[in-house]
Amino acid sequence: MNRLRVLLIFILVVIITGCNNFRLERPLPNNENKRLVKVEAFDELANPSGVKAENGRFYFIALEDEGLNYYSFSLVTNKVQNILKGIGGYEALIPMKDKQVVYIDVKGDLKYLNNHQEITIDKKITGVNYPNILVSADKTMILYTREIDGQQSVFSYDVDTKEKRRIIPSLEKTDYENFMLSRLSHTGEYFLLSNRLIYDTEGNYLAAINTTSARWAPNDRWLAYIMVGEGSEDINIGEIKTKLGKSFCIFSMEKLEERELFHNDEGFIDPIDVIQWSEDSKVVAISAGKVIKSSGYLEGIDYDKILVYQLDADVSNEIKDMDYNFYQILFDTLIFGNNLGERQPAVIVGIEEKNQMVIEEPLLINNKDMFVITHEDKGYLINGKNLMEIDKEGNRNVIYTFPWEVDEVYYEEVNKLFVILDSNKEVYLLK
Repeated sequence: MNRLRVLLIFILVVIITGCNNFRLERPLPNNENKRLVKVEAFDELANPSGVKAENGRFYFIALEDEGLNYYSFSLVTNKVQNILKGIGGYEALIPMKDKQVVYIDVKGDLKYLNNHQEITIDKKITGVNYPNILVSADKTMILYTREIDGQQSVFSYDVDTKEKRRIIPSLEKTDYENFMLSRLSHTGEYFLLSNRLIYDTEGNYLAAINTTSARWAPNDRWLAYIMVGEGSEDINIGEIKTKLGKSFCIFSMEKLEERELFHNDEGFIDPIDVIQWSEDSKVVAISAGKVIKSSGYLEGIDYDKILVYQLDADVSNEIKDMDYNFYQILFDTLIFGNNLGERQPAVIVGIEEKNQMVIEEPLLINNKDMFVITHEDKGYLINGKNLMEIDKEGNRNVIYTFPWEVDEVYYEEVNKLFVILDSNKEVYLLK
């Protein structure tokens, strides 16, 4: 009897062990067009987390014995390269183009690293709680503050020409304290200082607006924002003091003129990216709803609509029943809506036809693309374990089904492949 019990326990242990290792030993599923390949080069690294995929490389952060490091992985040679070690000790780190990195060390020195060649841009960068630094979306322009002769000054640094300029010699106290509310345009040609003053990055003053939240169009020709003025109601979001604005406007950088697109008596407020542009700058939108407040503090927003303006056609649309705290404009024809922090279905809605598609199990695939990666005329998203493709008209189809839960997804345009991280932080290529 005891021998039989021992034998049964042994068989049970073998079965459990086999089940735990089953996923690693079974062949990965392929289909007619896609092949999933595990990347063995990541096995020596702990907890890799993706940053971006571009120009034949996947960039990521991971742990080694010496700490947290920034790496690149070649999709051609399958080799991992350590770009920068010990990044956990830096005040700020911003990945730039390819292997380039901009960072601020513990001394407050601003440095630029390119293929292990380090340049000190400036020393003793200033800021209130953190160093003040802004980088354009195309990674060509950097703005930062530094004290000179007792004055806080704004400097620009052109990444391509390596030219540094002191563009605003003396900042007002409020502009220095609110510098991180500033917005640098996508190509680095303009910037909005402290939500109120528009300059070019040569330091020329262009115009003044009054806003609590703004977003540049990708082509730098427009600035969209919530306008506030005298009589605007004060409201606090946690420790942040702001105002309710009733007008959503765009500012033309060509004409230096302001235009109101939408008016909302309930008020506009922007706790989470309510202003969005399409990638081609042809569509701008803002989400709106009932603002719930108590004793001057924001308690929540019952979103119920997205207000959409199509610039070329000069047409305004109101998309109702969009009770989501996050959305993305896909191409210039669709809107993806979902609630961050909640596990519930998402929707994709046509801007003009307003036909609705439900995504039952959406996944936040990475911090840059959020829920949907768009490339040219195609978009990619995860629904449950399915990788789906969608086009501008809203047609969609499943292009691959994974055998396990996906954690992160990146698309590399040169080689036209996906980098996949599963829930165990193992890395795969979908070719």
